[in-house]
Amino acid sequence: ALEIFDFNKNDIVCIGQEGEPSYFTDLLIDEEKAHWQHMINQVITSKQEFADSRYFHNTGYLEKALSIKISPIKQLPHSSDGMIIAVEDITDKVIMEKYVILSEKLVAKGELAASIAHELNNFLAIASNNAELISINIDRGNYEKVKFNASAVVENVHKIKRFVENLMDFSRPESEIISYDLKHLIEDLLFSLRTQARFKTTHFTIDIDPDIPNIEMDVGQVQQVLMNLLNNAADANEEKAINLGSDNKSYKQEIIITAKYDKTSEQVTIRISDNGIGMTPETLDKIFNLHFTTKKGGHGLGLSNCKTIIEQHNGELLCESEPGIGTTFTITLPHFQPKQEEKTVR
Repeated sequence: ALEIFDFNKNDIVCIGQEGEPSYFTDLLIDEEKAHWQHMINQVITSKQEFADSRYFHNTGYLEKALSIKISPIKQLPHSSDGMIIAVEDITDKVIMEKYVILSEKLVAKGELAASIAHELNNFLAIASNNAELISINIDRGNYEKVKFNASAVVENVHKIKRFVENLMDFSRPESEIISYDLKHLIEDLLFSLRTQARFKTTHFTIDIDPDIPNIEMDVGQVQQVLMNLLNNAADANEEKAINLGSDNKSYKQEIIITAKYDKTSEQVTIRISDNGIGMTPETLDKIFNLHFTTKKGGHGLGLSNCKTIIEQHNGELLCESEPGIGTTFTITLPHFQPKQEEKTVR
């Protein structure tokens, strides 16, 4: 337990030792106290077992993945009720799962890329051969063959164009909706991102409503949106730090993530805020436009795709920004997605 929670043995007073016994929740960092108290109170009031198969615990300088099970106990020797808290450190297992999933995706992408390259090469080879024959047949005066060669080049260029258009249609996200724990999704993503060099100087403030129910969504797509917005926040913070130059010593890069649930509207609202460079009103008006970008080497696809994904989830993606102050993206998602037949009727 000392190792898992990174507690100092000398700071703990056990029952029977001299002095006031230590309380478990008092030993946790401030950001985690409320959530642990919520889990414990839930078991006390419901007298039902509580389990969290993947809880992300912050020791203050290191993040771990834990599996937690809290079981109530009735009638302890002194006639009071109690509980057993069983905690397992599954950090290595979670990291290994991520590597396995990533490797499977890379293999699938590699196979897909090879298949696409093969098809395109077939079209290009025919177009290229006929382009070379045009020059040869002109020199020989075979103008009827030149006409045939030019037609073959044009035809295969059109085939390539249709093939690429079909690929773009294929790549348009089709949602695989499941009911999923939004808190786990956000914490799982942060667990991966915080180890990256660009986020190591960032101070995260996380405020996730513990009462958010499972949300119907495509987990991969929503995670893609959150990752894109967090990367944009990091870019904005880095740009501000660079612009400040030697004056950036007092500048602290911050990202704030909040998630709240409104029972009345049955909607969850996620906000991602940075204190970076911010945007002018002119830029803000264009950020969701396809191919619009302010980044060197950018393609202008990220935020456009994010908006498409959220709208496919019957939600809304909005942005507020102020130059020099920062930017806030707000995502609104419904608790439940309309059934397929309901979507068709609409």
